[in-house]
Amino acid sequence: MRDLASERYEVRERAREALEAQGTRAPEVLREHADAADPEVRRTVRALLARLGTVAEAVPAVAQDLSGMGLVDLRADGLPLRRVLRELGAALGGSLTAPEDALDRPVTLALAAQPAFEAVERLAEAAGLDAAGPFDGSSTLALGPSPGALGVSPRGCAGPLRVRATRVESSRPLGVEGAVTHGLLLELQLAPAVQLVTYRPPRVLRAEDAAGRRWRAVPGADASTTYGVGGDTRRVEARVTLERAEPEAEERLARLDLQLELRLRHDLQQVLFEALDGLPRPKERGGSEVVLESLGPAEGRKDAWAVEVSCRLDSEVARASVDVWVEWADGGRRRMQALGGRSSSSADGRLRLVGRVHGGGEAPPRAVRVTWYAREVQGELPVSLLDVPLR
Repeated sequence: MRDLASERYEVRERAREALEAQGTRAPEVLREHADAADPEVRRTVRALLARLGTVAEAVPAVAQDLSGMGLVDLRADGLPLRRVLRELGAALGGSLTAPEDALDRPVTLALAAQPAFEAVERLAEAAGLDAAGPFDGSSTLALGPSPGALGVSPRGCAGPLRVRATRVESSRPLGVEGAVTHGLLLELQLAPAVQLVTYRPPRVLRAEDAAGRRWRAVPGADASTTYGVGGDTRRVEARVTLERAEPEAEERLARLDLQLELRLRHDLQQVLFEALDGLPRPKERGGSEVVLESLGPAEGRKDAWAVEVSCRLDSEVARASVDVWVEWADGGRRRMQALGGRSSSSADGRLRLVGRVHGGGEAPPRAVRVTWYAREVQGELPVSLLDVPLR
């Protein structure tokens, strides 16, 4: 209980996991602290009680602070870029690529508790490249040439998230006097270490120009709407609309502070099958078991592979988020497209995934990786963008 009030995220997380592991024995202790004076303790205790199904209606659920998630520690002292890309990609739960002629460039940098995308940007800068793009459907982010004089769009990083301003639109009422409003389109990018489930439109905490003159958010009908996520859990779009709160405010924000409310899956788990003969082959991780049942050519094509996996996972979050990836010797990987989704299960509760992977090249696969997220959390994440033009 004392560790729940620690200033270090990893200490609080270990304490929460230890309490949750106590199962039905935990609520008797937790209920005594549901109204603790420390807000971190109170928030975590109530969330645990809610998860264990023992909270009274009078104790509301409280969103958690997500800014401690997705942080990266990495050190490189003159290492080739290809090696640092591999190490940082593994830390983020995905992969990073760069132009072939840049892979041998020496890189020196030191990252300590760095937000995920800030770590990627620091690496790109050290290699003379740019990392504006999001992770794609294969959890790969491609570093590209530096934009140079073209500059970059405003963006801000926090935890496992990056917010990038991509477009601005000005609007003036026709035929009547009225304030000019400025709609700012934002791209929310998520690192592979988490998976986005739902989100709400960003809330504007602070918007001001270089002289401190304020802008304010224009209320929208959808401000409290919760949006689900379709096929792309790495990138979604959101919008904020602003108008002047002070008449002389300039159409360029020195600072824009936003708060996002997100539901995320996290605690990425995985098993790796590198020996692809003698199937079926089982592997265990924690309380889960995964079996690579079969892998072979499909449809008479050299770049198509049929995959069958069965798994016994220990939570509904895991079952909903499990993915199968086929990897090649060059580091590329493709996600298996499951036939019939994830709903097929056997009488003993095992989940059976059957699908295809296309476009991986003619060489045979090097490995099969099965990933899933063990936990789900709803929380708030503050992020700041600097020097944002409004026209």
